[in-house]
Parts: sequence; structure tokens; C-alpha cells
Amino acid sequence: MTSVIKLGGSLLHQAHWPDRFRRWLLRQPNDTYLLFVGGGMMIDALRQLDRTHGLSQRQMHWRCIRALDATFEIASELLPEALPIRDRREWQLALMEPRIEKKGLYIGRLGGFYSESAQVEGALSSTPCAELQRINLPEDWSTTSDALAVEIAISLAADRVVLLKACSVPQSIKLSEAAAAGIVDCVTPTLNFPVSIEQLE
Repeated sequence: MTSVIKLGGSLLHQAHWPDRFRRWLLRQPNDTYLLFVGGGMMIDALRQLDRTHGLSQRQMHWRCIRALDATFEIASELLPEALPIRDRREWQLALMEPRIEKKGLYIGRLGGFYSESAQVEGALSSTPCAELQRINLPEDWSTTSDALAVEIAISLAADRVVLLKACSVPQSIKLSEAAAAGIVDCVTPTLNFPVSIEQLE
């Protein structure tokens, strides 16, 4: 099984999150894990710039995607046991060479799996893979890295998505309730995919 994990960007500002993540992973089944990391306060700063200047929503969307390269690099440095995966091609190659460990942990560069050029290519192609990528997520602030992680999971035919949060998450909360509470974005519940939300303790 393959699980896509999205680590909330706000967790990056907490000193001991790597050890907490490792403890969380030890409790999980022996699956393949592809980890993506959100933007946290870095994206909040871009959001504030948009409020100040009224910038293009589409341009800000892709600007945020590019900014996530920084959190990918930081998390990769703090989790050296996770194999960095920079794009879909590297992911396919990694799957062809199973790792020795019982649990395969990989960390993905979100912009390498979801990019402006890939969306254009998907719209022009009729291959099944491109069809999976053509989910047409809104290119504005309503789409966060939570929804992007789900979109990537769908396109990779993964089995589940786990959203790890810094905030308290009520047990068995529904995605629609989480969206109403601001725990996830409003796009994630519309994607019809198995998603669980957990607080990283």
C-alpha cells in the first residue's frame, strides 16, 4: 500500500516535530509513505502581500507552489532517512527499486508532482495518467497543500491520505466539518478520496 502524508507547514516551526513524526510513523503499518510538507508562515506572508496589493490569484497560487520548494528542502534536511523525490519520474524509478527498510519513507517536492506545465500537458493529452491529473483544482487561495496532496494521491493511485496537523483534531471528524472549522480547505472534501486528519502529538 502507498500512503500520501501531508505535514502541516506550521509544524515546521515546532522544535521537535521530526522526532514526533518518527514516533507517529512507528505506529503505522509497513507501507510505502510519500510525505509532502506545507508552507506554514511562509505562505501566510505571501497571503498578507496579496491582501496588501491585490495580486493575481492564479499567479499567487503558482507562486506558493514554487515557494514550497523551500519547505521540501528544510524537511529533507531534518529527516535525512527520507529519500527525496523531486518529481513523478523519480517516484516511478523509486518504486522500481524497493528499499531495504520495512517502511519506505520518501519526501516529495510538491511542485514536481503538481506543476503548471504538468497541468497544461494533461489538458492536451488523452492518456489515462493525464486524465487522472486533470482534476481542475481552483488556482486560488481556496486550494491549499491539503487539497494538492489529495490530488497527487489520486493521480498516483495511492491508497490513502493522512493530513498531519499542529492543531487539535476532534476524533472521527468528517472532512466537511473540518473544512467548516478551518482545519482543512474547502476543496479537499470535494475530491472524494479516503482522507484522515490527525494531530501530530
